[in-house]
Amino acid sequence: MSGTIIRAGITLFLFVMISKGMNNKRCENVLGAVGRKSLDIYVIHYFFLELCMCEGAKQLIVDLPVLFQFVLNALISIVLIVMSIGISKLLRSNSFLEKAFFGKF
Repeated sequence: MSGTIIRAGITLFLFVMISKGMNNKRCENVLGAVGRKSLDIYVIHYFFLELCMCEGAKQLIVDLPVLFQFVLNALISIVLIVMSIGISKLLRSNSFLEKAFFGKF
């Protein structure tokens, strides 16, 4: 439990530090785009996550030092978000698939 709280704190700290160094408008645009696609990401990422997180991969991550676990998990998350948004665009380009996956009736 305390490890999770520490990791969440580190994540928040790094996000604040990175966002201060970047153009805030750019951060707002990126986070806004991800927020608008959150349903799509939620629906699609599960399938990719199952592929990425087989038992061997889980054990490999657990054996790494905490800092590397954090960086690797962040990279996996970013890749899954980008892949989910890409697949979402493809699914939404077809009205039947959009209705089937996202319930747009």
